[in-house]
Amino acid sequence: MNLVALTNKLSAVCPIHGVNSNGVISFKDEATQQQRDAAQAYVTANLHRLDGPDAPPDPMVAVLADFRALREQVLNRMNGIRDDLQDADDTVGVTALRTARQALKDLPQYPTITVVTNQIELRLAIKARYAEISAALATASPAAYLAFRGLDA
Repeated sequence: MNLVALTNKLSAVCPIHGVNSNGVISFKDEATQQQRDAAQAYVTANLHRLDGPDAPPDPMVAVLADFRALREQVLNRMNGIRDDLQDADDTVGVTALRTARQALKDLPQYPTITVVTNQIELRLAIKARYAEISAALATASPAAYLAFRGLDA
């Protein structure tokens, strides 16, 4: 088992950001104490099953790291778009953009992402989910979508 698999198993039942190789879990604020306790018990019981330091690096981890780095840039740019929409009193656009931002934040835990088994499937699943988010934004607010679409260029 690798850290990605462990993180995916935990995130299916408990709101987490991730797990490090020492078994330390980064919980999201909304995680209840009961969820935290159960997740920590699971990690403690299964930490010995993680791939050792001599195991080859998991290419899926690299794909997710690349995605997270790019996502951070996109989220920062979306903040600027949101500010422009707020200045224009476009509440529909602001709401649509907030929804899209949250969907990007939640993308690693999205069901079609968590079930993939190799890096090619993962890249394709991320791209497909990104297209869904973009399409939903286009439907909700064409103005927000046009500004967001410029990020793809």
